[in-house]
Amino acid sequence: MRLMTKTALIIAVALGLATIANVVLLRYFVQPTFVELDQTHAMEDQKRALDSIAVDLKAVSDKTQDWSHWDDLYNHAAKPSSKFTDENMQPEQVLNMSLAAGAVVGLDYRIQYQIHTSMGTPKVLPPLFAGTYL
Repeated sequence: MRLMTKTALIIAVALGLATIANVVLLRYFVQPTFVELDQTHAMEDQKRALDSIAVDLKAVSDKTQDWSHWDDLYNHAAKPSSKFTDENMQPEQVLNMSLAAGAVVGLDYRIQYQIHTSMGTPKVLPPLFAGTYL
């Protein structure tokens, strides 16, 4: 064999062995480390996402719990009842809610009920401009 052929054969065998060594090294040592690292990051990301959803769920739950009280008010606006007014629209409640004034407007856009505080004393007023649309 000529020297040039031997040199080419040695280089080819060396490159082949280096390639096989790299594949073995990457497949059996490096890849499992990256897979484990990737799984760890995925689990952390999943935990952060679940925590974020839990926070949003709590906020939505709190808001919808507050909104459930508005269903009664909407029903009252649609079909006024003195029972609702007597139970929920007392002057003392206006002070507890720290409101200066309040009004219930019906679905026909007419004022059904209004209340305001004057000098710290709440007063129920007859509807202003009864029958007038807002």
